[in-house]
Amino acid sequence: MPTTDPTGYETYIYDHNDGVPDKRQFQGPLHDPTKLPKPECAEHVGPFIMVEPSYAYGSNDVFVHFRNSPSIMLNREIAEQLRDALMKVCEKERCVEVE
Repeated sequence: MPTTDPTGYETYIYDHNDGVPDKRQFQGPLHDPTKLPKPECAEHVGPFIMVEPSYAYGSNDVFVHFRNSPSIMLNREIAEQLRDALMKVCEKERCVEVE
């Protein structure tokens, strides 16, 4: 289960800049709130994706919460495979946008 007491392993991914940086959670090196659009409605001020470890005794599960979607719980093996898959896909060079 998630906790309300942050440990530093919680990761919140935003798709809009709500103007209030959350210092208690991990932010990746590419996180730059200045590049995000301003919120257009109330739901944009919260995280788009939240990833948290389970704090249940003896659990290695990982919770993944998507805004407006069901939450899923992944076991550690699946979570690590997802991490590796995302890293592999993100190694691909970015496409250059034509203006």
